[in-house]
Amino acid sequence: MRILKRFKNKDYTVSVSNVPAHKLPTKEKEIEKMKLTNTSKIDLRDVTFMIPLRIESEDRKKCVSIVIDYLLKNFDTNIIVLEEGSSAFFPGIKKPNWENQVKYIFRRSNDPLFYKTLNINIMVKNTTTPIICAMDSDCIFHPFQYQRAVQKIRDKELDFCYPFDQPQHNITKEYIKTLESTLNLSSIHDKIKPKTILVPPGGCFFMNKSQFIKGGLENQHMISYGPEDTERRDRLMILGYKVGNVVGPLFHIDHSRTTNSNDHNPLFAKNTEEYNKIRFMSKQQLQQYITTWEWAK
Repeated sequence: MRILKRFKNKDYTVSVSNVPAHKLPTKEKEIEKMKLTNTSKIDLRDVTFMIPLRIESEDRKKCVSIVIDYLLKNFDTNIIVLEEGSSAFFPGIKKPNWENQVKYIFRRSNDPLFYKTLNINIMVKNTTTPIICAMDSDCIFHPFQYQRAVQKIRDKELDFCYPFDQPQHNITKEYIKTLESTLNLSSIHDKIKPKTILVPPGGCFFMNKSQFIKGGLENQHMISYGPEDTERRDRLMILGYKVGNVVGPLFHIDHSRTTNSNDHNPLFAKNTEEYNKIRFMSKQQLQQYITTWEWAK
């Protein structure tokens, strides 16, 4: 198991499992295992998937529809969608089989910026499960990856777990139809060339709910697109939480982008300033800083 560690509040090292190397599965074998098709739903009733949503294009409608269908096909679980915007578009794409399994919250806002951190905090407070999962509306993983991430939290090996490490696969439009019809990543996995870039610390994370609340929830000073994913990870590390991941790729469903999904966000510099302030704090300084956050009280 890989657990991320802080070193002098700046750098990161990886602690290696004490299991003998020859008994650890190779990454190739792990990936093959993940690609196996599940014959029944996986029990994740102790998990709530939270999807913050701003529908700004037809692409985004397609993405969130695929993600929800995929989750409901593979898991017996709970889902909350919080849509923020001037109009509610999500009810127009809801399917009959979602009715009793997807809780929907609409937060009206005429602000062009997407308040993702605020929306996640609202959803956390509307969950009743001990494990929560904040999931972007355009990312999915092999079912085995979700299962392994949840088990690490159940077993208290980790407080916070990413269901992936790398590489990132971008599902382009030529493969989106196949994914939509099969809801099976194995049907396209080997056809997509992975990106060589490092996967950012976002997309999806699982967390022990009570620990997440103690850690300050999402930092609402981070607005729209910015290093909010990195800030969250670093803050939890500084506070001493066990942060790690499972082996496997991240699949990103391609879509058009706006200022809410790139660094043209006008508050990007301000978000970065907030992140840089936090990343060099000591544990004690950060604990004190969190006490000033109204949403965390």
